[in-house]
Amino acid sequence: MTEAETYGTRIERKLDSVQQEVKTLSETVLRLTVINEQHKSLSDENAKKIERIEGDMQQAKGAINLLKVVSGVAVASMITFCTWIVSTNQGTQQRISDTNQKVAVIESKMAFRGEQ
Repeated sequence: MTEAETYGTRIERKLDSVQQEVKTLSETVLRLTVINEQHKSLSDENAKKIERIEGDMQQAKGAINLLKVVSGVAVASMITFCTWIVSTNQGTQQRISDTNQKVAVIESKMAFRGEQ
């Protein structure tokens, strides 16, 4: 019987050892499951943040394009206005020159008549 007890004791020790390993593995699996769930949650949050950032980026691109168009129109308007000012100034200078020439002719005629 001692041989049977020894065999039984060895089996019990083996079972205790296996049971301890199973317990350790279960705890490890539980920890890894929790870590995995945290990573999944973090990954989902990051995906939402990325989507928001991409939306904000698209909105910013639209605003930049709008500013480009508005600034282009403003520059074109300024160039047109400056061109109009220059051409108006040239026309005014031409009329002043013509008027000065007419005044000079009239003054010379008056001076000529005054001498007679």
